[in-house]
Amino acid sequence: MLLHPGEPFDYNGQRLTYPDIKLVYWAGGNPFHHHQNIPRLRRALGRVDTIVRARPVLDGDGQARRHRRAVDHRRSSATTTPVPATTRC
Repeated sequence: MLLHPGEPFDYNGQRLTYPDIKLVYWAGGNPFHHHQNIPRLRRALGRVDTIVRARPVLDGDGQARRHRRAVDHRRSSATTTPVPATTRC
């Protein structure tokens, strides 16, 4: 989508057009760690004007608190549990 703004594509029986994305909001993690084609990701992110990266919540001492979402699929409920400070994300 980022590499081909304005190009048409078929989705769910409709002919749609890729938008011209100017801003990316990244909510967590390292996109370069998870992507299979790093050069292509760099080209795609290089086309946007702004990238906003969500920062972790800071506690009173200015230390980052890291949280993860744990989902119990048997009960279909989500809970937020803290990750120990020694854990690297």
